[in-house]
Amino acid sequence: MEDALATFPAERILIFTRPSSEQRYDEGIDAEALEQRFGLPVEQAK
Repeated sequence: MEDALATFPAERILIFTRPSSEQRYDEGIDAEALEQRFGLPVEQAK
């Protein structure tokens, strides 16, 4: 994600994840941490 944001001036980050019942492992997506790290609004779609 960091590499993509270095070359693309995004206005927001949209993350697609599987519902918990379909995850084979903990995807470990923390939308708040991403917002703080990159300074962009983050939306998570399941």
